[in-house]
Amino acid sequence: MSNINIKLLHDVDVGEHIHDMKISPGGKFAAVCHGNTTVSIIDISTGLVLDTICFDGQPVALSFSEDGVYLYVVLKSDSIVEVFTGRWTKGRRVKWASDDWGAKVVAGEDCRHVYAATAGRFDKIDFENGEVVNSLPIQTLDNAFVLLNNKTAYISDSESLVALDLKSWKVSTVLESVFLAYATVVTVDPARLHVYAGRNENGYGVSAVDLNTNEIVVRIAEIYHIKDMALNSTGSLAFVLDGGPKSMLVYDVVSEVEKVFEIPVGQAEQVAITSNDKYICIRDIYHFKVFELL
Repeated sequence: MSNINIKLLHDVDVGEHIHDMKISPGGKFAAVCHGNTTVSIIDISTGLVLDTICFDGQPVALSFSEDGVYLYVVLKSDSIVEVFTGRWTKGRRVKWASDDWGAKVVAGEDCRHVYAATAGRFDKIDFENGEVVNSLPIQTLDNAFVLLNNKTAYISDSESLVALDLKSWKVSTVLESVFLAYATVVTVDPARLHVYAGRNENGYGVSAVDLNTNEIVVRIAEIYHIKDMALNSTGSLAFVLDGGPKSMLVYDVVSEVEKVFEIPVGQAEQVAITSNDKYICIRDIYHFKVFELL
């Protein structure tokens, strides 16, 4: 059993509706897109806004490159813009039409390809050539996917968790299960090769499948209304936002699944943890909050 404590350090009122939040790979700052045109860069340790970037469209999704050099910004129904983080200046732009209600974007390891999902499809985008090079139609896709080692995308569809080989663009089924289908949240523990899927319906909760055996090895059934989840760096703790009790629930998932901490977080929509496990960042509709993990 893990003994932990969590305390609030900063509460930043952005003043506009927040659409997405991402933490830089080094855990120094967070990017928050909000309102109709703005991305704010916030220092995680101090809670201060370091910079603001304005666009000619509405930013709805964000992703940092793995080396932290670039921030990719999805503009609603229009394009994806590359931002150089050294000076927070805008660079290349690729046309890409997201659905009106949302999108998810993840940068590949090669700083050339970006993977983006919106309602009904999953795309591979070549930023050097400025074009979509592969597209996979999935009618039930709810932006729930995760990359593993820049080789495979794990995606939840209407029946199962599927694996998409990013080179051959071939799809295979990992496991058919009602607990893995229709997921709204997918994340991965790369050390244990466990892929977690959270289904936003009472009774389904969070499940993890072991990619070595293709069997479900973790079940957290008591989650009422999952909003998001994150794992610490070792994969031993799962931080789950539950919209039912409006709390963040922390589970030890290494041996027997056990809830070890709970803290009220209101209408929280996203959670992320810095790579050193020191800070937990949460955002609701208008606020960006930083907690310290003790």
